[in-house]
Amino acid sequence: MKTCMEWPEESLLAAYPALHASVMEQIIEPFSSVEEARAFWDATGCSLVIIEMTDSMSEFQAMPQHTQNQVMFGLRYPEQEFAISEDWRLLLAILNDEGAGIYLLIHSDAPLLPTLEAMHHE
Repeated sequence: MKTCMEWPEESLLAAYPALHASVMEQIIEPFSSVEEARAFWDATGCSLVIIEMTDSMSEFQAMPQHTQNQVMFGLRYPEQEFAISEDWRLLLAILNDEGAGIYLLIHSDAPLLPTLEAMHHE
């Protein structure tokens, strides 16, 4: 599980080079430029969490509690969902009135996903 609290650089998705352009396209799309998107990201505290095939519940529980809460909120209340590829989807949940958001990039076959989804129904 990768967590990015800063502007997502290409190295974050180095294991999935084909995904970077699609993810960034969705992050930048509401803005008039990359610079505007980046300034908003930095000013409001947006984040990106990547849930991969190899992630476990212990990795999720090792994250700070506020990050766990944001991930669960993102799963419960996504404002938007994008199909990034056949195996990956990107969820966006808005976290506050300033528009800060959490993006969840999720592999559709990630074993952790059913566990997290079951938790958010409790």
